[in-house]
Amino acid sequence: MYPGGVRPILTFLSDFGGSDPYVAAVKGVLLGHCPELTLVDVTHAVPAHDIFGGAMLLREACASFPAGTFHLAVVDPGVGGSRPALVVKTDRYTFVAPDNGLLSPALERETGVQTYQIRPTWEVPSSTFHARDVFAQAAGRLMSGQSPEAFLARVAEYARLAVPQPRQLEPHSAELERWEGAVLRIDTFGNLITNLPRERFGELLDRHPFSLAVPGGASLTRLASTYETAPPGAPVVIWGSSGTLEISIREYSAARVLGVSQAGARLEVAILKGEPE
Repeated sequence: MYPGGVRPILTFLSDFGGSDPYVAAVKGVLLGHCPELTLVDVTHAVPAHDIFGGAMLLREACASFPAGTFHLAVVDPGVGGSRPALVVKTDRYTFVAPDNGLLSPALERETGVQTYQIRPTWEVPSSTFHARDVFAQAAGRLMSGQSPEAFLARVAEYARLAVPQPRQLEPHSAELERWEGAVLRIDTFGNLITNLPRERFGELLDRHPFSLAVPGGASLTRLASTYETAPPGAPVVIWGSSGTLEISIREYSAARVLGVSQAGARLEVAILKGEPE
């Protein structure tokens, strides 16, 4: 029934919450096309209309799945408007989403990106529920082996989000390097997930003392290897599972203590001369 005889996997991310029938309706359409579909909910708790927040969550989650997985993501404040509906194929995955930047952080890590606009050949009964009537219909047809040429048209580009990147600053006399960073996401535990990647800063923080200035005026100088080694109640920095530096408090919320309520908060990290104590 399915291409190559492989049972399809589809992840689903949205800002639909859990108190309305929207998630179930989308799943109903998908299962109508693929009764044996393996459906994985990434989250439906993206803050309403928060494209950037949804994009960060999708980027973190999607890479854990096997090649051939479909990723359906719908955070769509412009539903029914001029933004196109996309299918994007890469060497590993197929993404289905509105063209509003939601996919761009995940696609930056992919190769073989090919972008298509969905042009429905089926009835679209609602201009306010494209997750059900456009995206789920397109994903279901693709997973069940229907020819994509009937409803997909190749396009050259997709919308891109401006994701903050670390910015190098002029160091002070006692510093080797100084960088400006940003909080990209706050997780359920109140950890502040930054844009400072381990591949760029890991060796520096291992070999030199540092000072990370965070919102509220605190300066963090301790790099914890695990949560267990962090002193209770004190903010520390730790390399998180996303591969970037995180600001955490053992068994408590760093976001609450430091007064950070949303992504975008600015940080400065100074790499100091000398060796760590």
